[in-house]
Amino acid sequence: MNLLLPLINNFTMIISLVAVYGLLLRIKSSKETYTIGMQSVFFAATTLLAMSVPFTISEGVFFDSRSIVLTAIGAFAGPIPAIFTVFVSSLYRLNTGGDGMIMGVAVILTSGGLGMLFYYLLLRNPWLRAARYYYILGLIVHVLMLSYTGILPPDTRAAVLKDLWFPILILYPIVTTLVLALMAEQQDRMKRMHEQKQLQKFHAIGRRLTNHGIWLLDLEGKDSWWSPEMFTLFNFPIDQGVPDIRLYLNRIHPDDREKLLTAQERLLQHNRPMNIQFRTQLEDDTIRWYEVWGERAIPQTGQNKIIGATQDITQRKRTEVERQIFEKRFRIAQEMSPDGFTILQPVRDEKGEIFDFIWVYENNAVAKMNGTDPKKVVGRRLLDLFPGHRGTAFLNNYIQVAQTGEPLTFEEEYVGETLESPTWFRIVVVPMEDNIAILAQDITQRKQAEDLLKENVSRLAVAFENSPAFITIQKAENAEYISVNNTWSSITGYSAEEVVGKTTPDLNLMDSNAHELLLKEFKEKGAVRNVEVPLTIKDGSTRFILISSVLHSEGDKPLIFTTGIDITELKLKEAQLKQSEERFSLAFHSAPIGMALTRFEDGLIVDVNNAFLKISEFSRGELVGRKTTEIGIWSTETRERTLDQQKATGGLKLHEVMIYTKSGRELPILLSAEVIKINHVEHMLSNIVDISDNRKIEQALSESEANYKSLFENMNAGFVLFEVVQDTEGHPVDLLIVMANDGFRLTTGLDLKSSMGKHLTKVLPGIEKDEADWIGTYSKVALTGEAIQFEQGSELLGYYYSISAFKAGPNQCAVTFVDITKRKLAEEKERELEAQLRQSQKLEAVGTMAGGIAHDFNNILQGLYLYTNIIKEQLPDDDQVHSDFQHIIESGNRAKELVRQILTFSRKEEAIFKPTRIQYLIKDALKLIRASTPATIDIKENIDLNCGAVLCDAIQFHQVFINLCNNAIYAMKDKGGQLSVCLHQTESPIEVEPGKPFHLRGVFSN
Repeated sequence: MNLLLPLINNFTMIISLVAVYGLLLRIKSSKETYTIGMQSVFFAATTLLAMSVPFTISEGVFFDSRSIVLTAIGAFAGPIPAIFTVFVSSLYRLNTGGDGMIMGVAVILTSGGLGMLFYYLLLRNPWLRAARYYYILGLIVHVLMLSYTGILPPDTRAAVLKDLWFPILILYPIVTTLVLALMAEQQDRMKRMHEQKQLQKFHAIGRRLTNHGIWLLDLEGKDSWWSPEMFTLFNFPIDQGVPDIRLYLNRIHPDDREKLLTAQERLLQHNRPMNIQFRTQLEDDTIRWYEVWGERAIPQTGQNKIIGATQDITQRKRTEVERQIFEKRFRIAQEMSPDGFTILQPVRDEKGEIFDFIWVYENNAVAKMNGTDPKKVVGRRLLDLFPGHRGTAFLNNYIQVAQTGEPLTFEEEYVGETLESPTWFRIVVVPMEDNIAILAQDITQRKQAEDLLKENVSRLAVAFENSPAFITIQKAENAEYISVNNTWSSITGYSAEEVVGKTTPDLNLMDSNAHELLLKEFKEKGAVRNVEVPLTIKDGSTRFILISSVLHSEGDKPLIFTTGIDITELKLKEAQLKQSEERFSLAFHSAPIGMALTRFEDGLIVDVNNAFLKISEFSRGELVGRKTTEIGIWSTETRERTLDQQKATGGLKLHEVMIYTKSGRELPILLSAEVIKINHVEHMLSNIVDISDNRKIEQALSESEANYKSLFENMNAGFVLFEVVQDTEGHPVDLLIVMANDGFRLTTGLDLKSSMGKHLTKVLPGIEKDEADWIGTYSKVALTGEAIQFEQGSELLGYYYSISAFKAGPNQCAVTFVDITKRKLAEEKERELEAQLRQSQKLEAVGTMAGGIAHDFNNILQGLYLYTNIIKEQLPDDDQVHSDFQHIIESGNRAKELVRQILTFSRKEEAIFKPTRIQYLIKDALKLIRASTPATIDIKENIDLNCGAVLCDAIQFHQVFINLCNNAIYAMKDKGGQLSVCLHQTESPIEVEPGKPFHLRGVFSN
């Protein structure tokens, strides 16, 4: 009960707050700061009022509804009133103090902060204006509020949680939701009221400004009404009242009457508002246009009454027709115009600033210029189509016209996305309602002409000052100098300042008599052309000048323009040239080789020297003044071919041709010719050398070279010419194949002739690693000049060679290869035969020694064999030792046979071949082998005792079999295994000749 009363007081005060908030919203001031300030004071006072009626838990710890109030203020009043309220309430709570002071301030800051956060969320997300989101906000605020109890002292904290968890978590969020919903409703109601007032205001203004006729039409003819404007619009007398509907319909144009009735029927049947345009035909047959709006007067009653308004739009229709005609003509004119015409609509940002334009219209000239389609470009943005406009004077000027409404004309160069080269435009931008119209005229040619004019003026000034000829300007009446160029100053030594205002005699440049004669000629002829005059320059020396003067009138002032060139050096060169010609004539006639001077155009002989006469056998009188083709010294075809080659190459150097001497003898010569100018006429100076003797020498040399080539190509020895390839440090790294013959291919098997010009390492990959060391060996010969000769074998090629190498030129080595493989193989075979002979001699000596040993061993065996038989015969047949002696006797027999074989070998006797049952030899041998075989090796036998006899030497077979088994056992000595011996009778698919070796198949495994 103690908690209930403060809660009721707080909640009642909050509801009152909402009501007062609604009244506060109605108070509007022209100054927004005043309104915000008034709201801030009201909300701060309300919060302090709520905090003044708290529920006290203990001293310094109390609770109130400030969290609800601050959340609602932050969510709907905005940041400034909320911050002000949070600040005032925080100061108030700090002033009250107590154990709950920190928690209280935290609740104030949290409630206000979360409320302002929700305020900004509402601005971006209007869908949050719903009760469930208000509840979520209230729940979050009060859960945090309850969590702040952890700041309180432990004893106080328990009491707070016990008494307040229910109202804080249950009641406070619900009340917060209710308060936020009521405040939102207050805001929405005020917004609707404001909009309604604005609408009423607009309606009142519309009624004052419009000339609409207002009417009420009762289709049943009971209660129709017209405003006075309606009678005026349709030319009905107002004193006769509302005309009958049939009379009204008769005024409607026949083509539009059905359209009006259909619209009325749709309105009555489907309650669709009516808005149509129609024509009327008045009594004087004039046609007028009207626009009608209508809707059912009282739809709920079901009465067929329509209320509406009618406006005379005749003038607007005429204007539209005229505008359409104008627009059609305007568009035709624009489409035919060579200048570009564009209409753009400004695009503004949130602050109303223009930052782009939307394409509204463009004519064919712009479309062609931009490479766009006029239909597809409309509606697109300027900077999307042409990003290059960004930041340019074009876009800035468009924005200026759109903002100020003032037309603007400017000229600017544009380098656009669709223009191949920079283009100058004259742009006229004018405002057009809410758009701007742009007229673009290509003035690139005009600009280029202006630039060219400026360049020409500049060049003219530069040309005047830097002309290689001197230029002077003088007054015609007294010949005073007005201007001189740098060349004139450099020739005479006088600067422009020293000359201006003075005459030629004043400067003592020319003899006065000569000057007078020159002026007289100028006055008589009006000009002077290429006159050579001497000038005495500043340093006293004389320069010869070739001058020309003309009279030129600039306005009313006649001027003398004089140009001249310094020909002093030219005159000196003419004198030198005369001396040179004399020297040339002397050298020409005394030259030991034949020389002729002919006219280039037709081959007319101008002069020939004595050597030419000697070669051609003609006299000077027979040649000079005649054409070369006339005297038959060469054919017309030969001359034309020679001239064509001279034109193509710019001259002839040692060109071999045939000429004919006076006696008709065909003579080969070397012709060299060069075109020279004599008195501005092209002549050909020709030199000829008799090479008939040289031809004989060349023929002999050619035959010698042919013989050498035949020898080179057909020699059996291989020949190759290498050139050393060095790295940057001068070390040999490869050999370049310069030349090779077919003998090299036949000798080595390598076709280096087809690889000429290639590196050896590319032709023979791996040759650099060959033991023969081709690169090192032959590089040393080429670089040091030391010839070598040696024999060498090549594993890479499989041959032996006798090689000779010598230096053949700079960094070149010539190598000959002679194949000595057969000789080497014969020598090797001879060495092998000698070794075999020595081995045979050794074996013969061993055989002789073995024969002696065999005789002695046979004598020993005779004694053993004899005494063993004696002992055996003395033993009973069933005695166990009897079989052992029998084995000794059999071994003795085998030893006897072995001795016989040794004697046979030592005597070079043939082995004894006889039919033998080898199965018994094998079984007997296996018995001996088992005795010496390790336990890790198992011997398995599979011997068919029914096999037939084999033609062999028993002793040799026994030895071969024992060797085979011992080899198998040796192979298995480490890991052990099984030795299997099988003997079966079979038919051989091939015939084995007696005495020829054959394969004995055995099987062993490990």
